[in-house]
Amino acid sequence: MAPSSDNDPNLPPILYALFSFARGLGNIASGPLSTRLLASHSKLDATGGYGLPGYGVLIIFTGATLAASGMGAAYKGFKRE
Repeated sequence: MAPSSDNDPNLPPILYALFSFARGLGNIASGPLSTRLLASHSKLDATGGYGLPGYGVLIIFTGATLAASGMGAAYKGFKRE
């Protein structure tokens, strides 16, 4: 059985710092990543990206990462001990 940390007063600030750090890393990485995806010329460039050409790869990447995140959350939620 794992120890409970319900009464630990240091836990909320530590978690807030970790989440803020992860958000900052995501903000820093999103600029170059989206620039690369928009600059790539592949067969996935669909014109259905809100009527603008070139956003197909970015939309597919966003959907794929959302699906992967959902699968990870679903796996963790349905995992039985």
